[in-house]
Amino acid sequence: MRNNSLCHPMILYATLALAAYDVKWPVASADNGYRDYLAAARAVDSPFWTSLDNRTSDKKDLATLRSEVNHASAVLAYIEKGNSKRAYSPAKPELIYTLHPEYSFFRRVGRLACDAAYIKALDGDPTTASRWLIQADRFARRLPSPSTTALMVKIAIIRSLERTTLNLLPRFHTAQIRSQLNELTSMASHPFDAKIVAMSDLDVTDRSIRQVVDHPEGLGFKDDVPNMGDSIAKVMILSAVSKSLATTLDSIDAAAPPSARSTDETWQKYLIDSEPKVPSTQLTEYRMYRAALRNMAKPGSYKLEDYAKRLNPAERAHAVTVVKTLCDPDLRSVIDSVTRPERNWWTAWAPSSSNRLTDLMMKDGQELSFVRTDMYALQLGDIITKLGVSGDEDMATNLARTCLLDRVNTRLAAVSARIRLFQAEHKRLPQNLHEIGNPKDPITRLPYLYRKTSEKAFELAAVGFPGIGKIDQNTRLHVK
Repeated sequence: MRNNSLCHPMILYATLALAAYDVKWPVASADNGYRDYLAAARAVDSPFWTSLDNRTSDKKDLATLRSEVNHASAVLAYIEKGNSKRAYSPAKPELIYTLHPEYSFFRRVGRLACDAAYIKALDGDPTTASRWLIQADRFARRLPSPSTTALMVKIAIIRSLERTTLNLLPRFHTAQIRSQLNELTSMASHPFDAKIVAMSDLDVTDRSIRQVVDHPEGLGFKDDVPNMGDSIAKVMILSAVSKSLATTLDSIDAAAPPSARSTDETWQKYLIDSEPKVPSTQLTEYRMYRAALRNMAKPGSYKLEDYAKRLNPAERAHAVTVVKTLCDPDLRSVIDSVTRPERNWWTAWAPSSSNRLTDLMMKDGQELSFVRTDMYALQLGDIITKLGVSGDEDMATNLARTCLLDRVNTRLAAVSARIRLFQAEHKRLPQNLHEIGNPKDPITRLPYLYRKTSEKAFELAAVGFPGIGKIDQNTRLHVK
């Protein structure tokens, strides 16, 4: 992958041509809070911040924490300024998929807010500690979600801030607890819409595919030659080989030494040398297979960029269809998974199986139409998938569970703040949740589980969902 722009988060907003992981999402010309958030990201993009470790606030030594806080005033000023403006809404949609590397710096801003709040509370300044947490919460919530990846980063920032808030509530006075309660209640009332984010991801991917088919050099792989050894399974589909030959090819592929896969020429030679292993009844088909393989990508001369220039309109449209058929199912599965009732999000999502790609490849192979175009499209699809555009095979389940935990834990944090407010006003913890209005989980419509563990501590959990007995602040994401 090219790395000429990934090293620095701000290059993303330049106007570079056709780099799938550069540019795009240009900031609107009108003033908005996102410009200030980018300034906060710049402020923590320096050798000083890079030299600090990523441990949580309570595991860092005080000298490190105080050093951070002494350099943090500019960051707080930027996010407060951004929070005072309208939220960023892009004037144009993304033209092509991007990793949005600035989000790693946004995550550093979130960690800094946790550290600053911790130190201020430790030094007996709960007002400034609360201010840091509230401003950072608003900053994280207002960040745009151009992709499911960006949404996951946002949720990670918010979860870290919530944990810090819950740890510091006992150190706050009534005024700060009330402010935190109002903030958490507002967050719980406005959860992220994961479906909209996934649909945006799908739209961006579709636009990316159309552009990448015409200009594969944008992927940063313009000098790549198709590796026929790695593409053996796909070529078997393209050539519509028999099941018996497919078994033989699998065994030949499994026995191949690494040197055989180094170039297309070495792979072709390996296939010729392997001919004695092929049963006599399959030799004719085997030789036809080798000829088809040789014709799909001429060793040493086939390049993605060059082949794209030779596509006619029908081949270009067909290549787009193939790549979309390969890359779209994961994102469509995400959309389907978060369209379910929320209480079912914890259960694994099982997308319906589809044979569209296999059927399309078989049809082209049998009719000898678009065969070389299919090879080109499949290689593009492989690259896009590896670069993360279509996600992993369980992306739907992971996103649904992550969003579910975000929602449940934000509600739990709001209830915890109500308990701490009661404690601050009455100098004791409530005996039961009836004393704070008997809040109920809106999903299960059941009261939360509450138990005092001492005069100053308590446990709080949601009743849970199918497959999990309860959910609290310590619940892990993956539960079998």
